[in-house]
Formats: sequence, C-alpha cells, structure tokens
Amino acid sequence: MKIRVLDVPDSGLAALVRLSNGDMRKALNILQVFKLLILILSVSQRNNRLASICYLLCGRSGVTLPHYLIALQRGGVALSNLCSTHMASQKITEEAVYLCTRNPLPKDIEQISYWLLNESFAERVSETKTRKGLALIDIVREVTMFVFKIKMPSDVRVQLINDLADIEYRLSFGCNDKLQLGSLIAIFTKARSALVAVVK
Repeated sequence: MKIRVLDVPDSGLAALVRLSNGDMRKALNILQVFKLLILILSVSQRNNRLASICYLLCGRSGVTLPHYLIALQRGGVALSNLCSTHMASQKITEEAVYLCTRNPLPKDIEQISYWLLNESFAERVSETKTRKGLALIDIVREVTMFVFKIKMPSDVRVQLINDLADIEYRLSFGCNDKLQLGSLIAIFTKARSALVAVVK
C-alpha cells in the first residue's frame, strides 16, 4: 500500500471541513477531484489534444469536470495555460478547495455583501456572478453565513436571515434567477434602511 503525503495548510483543511459539512465521504470526493484536476493539468501540458478528448468524454458521459475548465476550453484557452500556482504546487489551499468545488470564495462573498449593504449593486452582483460562474443559490447560502459575522441589531438580522431562507427555498424549486436576484437586492435594501433607522 502506498502512503501519500498531502501538503494541506490549516486554511485549506478548514475549507475542506466546511465545504464537506463534516462528511468524510464528501471530503474524500473533494480530494479526489483535486487530484484528478492536477493529473489532467499536468498531462495536458504535454498533450493539448487530451484537453479536447476530456471535454468530449465528460460532455457525453455526464461526468462533469469543474465548470471553469470546460468554459475556458470552449473559449479556446488551452488547458496547458491553466496551471495556476495553487494547482501547479499541488498544495491544497483554501482557494484551491473553493475553486475545485466551484463554491464562491469567501472574499467574493464579503465583496458581494458589502455591495448589498452599501452601494448600488444590481449590475455589480450580476457581473461578479457571470464573471466567476457562480450560481445564485450558492451566493445566497454563503451570504447567509456571512450575515452572522456582521454586527447588526438582532431584529434586522433575524428578518434578513428569514428573507434569505425564502429566496433559497424558491431557488431550490427552479425560480427565475433574475427575479430572485431582485429579491436579494430588495431584502438588503430593506435591511440597509432598518440599519439607518436604528442609527438615527
């Protein structure tokens, strides 16, 4: 039996535990996908034709590689150009875990939450969602967790969490993303008004 040593910093381990929700099977699946991506990226450096074969096989068999690899391949970007430092080093960092699982990065959620609470944000949130390939339901889930970290009156927080849960519920049944993005903006506008009223 071959023992494999993994280079996992504390932040990467914390992200792995958080995204797997404490389920060891999910954690192992994330590690397997991570290893598969490293293998594909290293082999495709030697043979760019493999990228096209992987794309065709994954598209036909229903097996999915992370969306960003497929999207970049469709855009004509060679997989050999995708070896960024977090994948090339084979270090399982926090960013690598989030990118591997296609979950929004904490810094993106923090930025989106800032826009929602402080600025005119409809276009910015939509642009970030499109540019990073994020699903609105993932954004809503992560923003909900981030709301617990923000200091605000408990009645405003309770209303905000309740409204975010309603949006997540509607998204789980396939409601239109644009309508729910409008709802997301509306509930944060309402929360912003409540916060301003408390300060006055």
